Order: sequence, then C-alpha cells, then structure tokens
Amino acid sequence: MKYQISAVCLLLSFFALNAACAEEAAKGEETKVDTHAFTLPAAWKKVPPANSMRAYQAAITKAEGDAEDAEFVVSKSGGGLDANIKRWASQFGGDGALKKKSELKTADGTTATFVEIEGEYSAMTMQGPQPPKAGYAQLGAIISTADGDFFLKLVGPKKTVDANKAAFQALVGSFK
Repeated sequence: MKYQISAVCLLLSFFALNAACAEEAAKGEETKVDTHAFTLPAAWKKVPPANSMRAYQAAITKAEGDAEDAEFVVSKSGGGLDANIKRWASQFGGDGALKKKSELKTADGTTATFVEIEGEYSAMTMQGPQPPKAGYAQLGAIISTADGDFFLKLVGPKKTVDANKAAFQALVGSFK
C-alpha cells in the first residue's frame, strides 16, 4: 500500500509539473513566421537563426546537471513528413531512436505530426555531421499548411528536453 501511494504521488507530481510548464508557455509572446504565428514560451529566448534554412530559432536554458542549452528551430525545408522523420531519427542512430509518433491539434484545427526521438545525437550542419553527443533528445512537429510544411524541433540534452515537453506541446497547440 505504501508503494502504491508513493507511485500515485509521483505520478501526480509529474502531471503538476507538466501543467505548470504549459501554464508558463501560455504566458509567452506571440511570434510570427511568414503568415503564421505561435506563442513562444516566456523562458525561451529568441536568437538569430544559425543558418539560412532556419526561419526562427530560440535558446532554452539547460536543466540542472545538463552541460548544454537546448534549441528550438522552425524551418520550412521540404522533403515531406516521412522523409524528415526518418532523417531526424538517423541523427540519433536510426529508426530505433524514434520513441513515439502521434498527432496534436493546433489552434486553427490543423493536425500536427508529433515525434519524440532520443539517443546519441549527431547534428547535421552546413559543415557536415558533428561529433555525436550521448543522452540527447528531440521533440518534433510537422505542420502542413497552405503555405507549405513547417518543421518545429526542440533538440538538446534529454533532461532539458523532457523538462520543456509540455511547453513545446503548448507551442504546437498555439500554432495558427
């Protein structure tokens, strides 16, 4: 019985933390990319895009114990849904890195494909593949609109990404 109560308390704490993250995200700033907008969580800070393929970029402060900050990126590159998910997973070691694929609704009712990926991350940059980093994760969303596909990614150390999952989902839900 003692263990059941502890498990229930732990589960309730998890949901309370995610609810608090979602509330924090709702306090953010409306941000425009092309003719669309989303609410950027207040704790995430806009930074200049690292390259021309990125329409928007923000830094997310690292969680305690993580070595690096995470980053949030919006791009409009092509390739389609399945090709992009496969490419994202390949940056984490292959198909086995894809932990979850589901759907979320955006503010205007559009369906977003949502993925969770984790493993050893080898970023693909304009200079080529970067050295692998263990213990990384990515939350991704692909939103198809009349203006083209939007690719939203949150990438960083797993602890930081996990701590910002509810905020990322709230951002995707605010997309219009």
